[in-house]
Amino acid sequence: MKYYWVFSTFNIGGPQRRFAALAPQLGVNTVHLITAMDGQYGAEALLPADFHWKHLELSVQKTALVSLANLKTFRRALDLEKPDILLTSNWGTSEWHLANRGRVRVPHVHFEDGFGPDESTDHRNWKRDLFRRGLFSTPIGAPERRFVVPSSGLGQVMKEAWGASADLVEVIPNGIDVERFAVDGRPMRRPVIGSVGALRPEKRFDRLLTICASLAPEVEFDVLIVGTGPEETKLKSMANSLGLQDRTRFAGELSDVAPALEQMDVYALTSDTEQMPISLVEAMAASLPVVATDVGDVRAMLSDGNACHVHPVGPTKPLAQSLLELMKDKKQRHALGEANRMRAETLFSLEGMTTRYRNLFQSFARD
Repeated sequence: MKYYWVFSTFNIGGPQRRFAALAPQLGVNTVHLITAMDGQYGAEALLPADFHWKHLELSVQKTALVSLANLKTFRRALDLEKPDILLTSNWGTSEWHLANRGRVRVPHVHFEDGFGPDESTDHRNWKRDLFRRGLFSTPIGAPERRFVVPSSGLGQVMKEAWGASADLVEVIPNGIDVERFAVDGRPMRRPVIGSVGALRPEKRFDRLLTICASLAPEVEFDVLIVGTGPEETKLKSMANSLGLQDRTRFAGELSDVAPALEQMDVYALTSDTEQMPISLVEAMAASLPVVATDVGDVRAMLSDGNACHVHPVGPTKPLAQSLLELMKDKKQRHALGEANRMRAETLFSLEGMTTRYRNLFQSFARD
C-alpha cells in the first residue's frame, strides 16, 4: 500500500511524533511519501534508520486561503504518484481537500490535532470554521474519507462546528511505546519541574516561569524545558529577569525525550489549548505526576488521583499550590507517577493505536 502523508511542517511536533511511531508498524510492504508544505523535514531525526520513505518536494505558494497554482501542483502529484491513501494534517493542508476532488479522488484520511495561538476548542476563528465546514461536509466530488482526532472534545468540534458526518469521525487517542519511557528510580537531589513542547505562545511557558518564580522563595527546585520555537529568546530573557537563570535549563529540541523525562520529578503543562498531547502521555509513561491546566482531554487522560492537580486556565495560584505540594511530598509524587504509568500502559499503548489505524487504513483497501 502506498501512503502519501502531507504535513504543514515535518519539523518535530505531536503529529510528527505520532507518524514516527505509527508508520514503521504498518508493514514492510508499504511505501511512504511525505510532503511538508513549508519544506522543513527536521522530524526525520525521529525515524528509525531502517525505515524507508522519501520526501516529495513541491513548489507551494504561500497564500491566505487558496492558490489555483497549488491546486494544480497537488493534483499533478496525486496523478503521478497514485497513492492508495492520502493523509493530511491540520489547517495548513486545507488546499489538498480541494485538490483531491473530481477526477482524482484518492481515499483520504484527515487528522486534526488542535489549535494555534489564535484558536481553541471554545474560541475559534469563524472564517476558518466556515472554510472547514465547506471542506469537511460532504460536497459533490469529495472522495471517500475519514476524519481522525485524538480527543473527544475535538471530535465534537469536528461534527458540530465543522459539519463532518458523525459516521466519518474517529477518535483515536495517541499511543506510544510505553516501555521506552520506563524509569527505574530517580536520583536523590532537589526536585525538577519539567515540561516538553514547542515554544509557541499557546503553550504558555511564560505562565510556567511566572509560577516557578513565585515558588522560588519557598522551596528548592530546578526547571527543565525541552523544545524550541519562536518564543525561545523571549522565554530565556524572562527566566533571567525573574531570577531563575541559575535553576532553569532550556534543553532545546530532542529527538528522544525519554532521558529528559527521567531527570524530571513533576511534569507541568500550562497551555491555553491542548487536545491529547503526546508529550503528556510520555510523561505519564515515565511515571511522573502532573500539574496541568484543564484543557482538551488532559483531565480524562490522567489517573483519578492526579485530577486534583488539574486546574482551569487563568488563575496561576492553584497551579502554584499543586506544584509546591508535590515538590514537598515525594511519597505523593511516587504514588501519582505510578498510577499515571499504569494508565498509560492500559489506554495509550502503541500497539492499541496501531491496531486502530491499521483497521482504518485496511477498510479503504477492502472498499
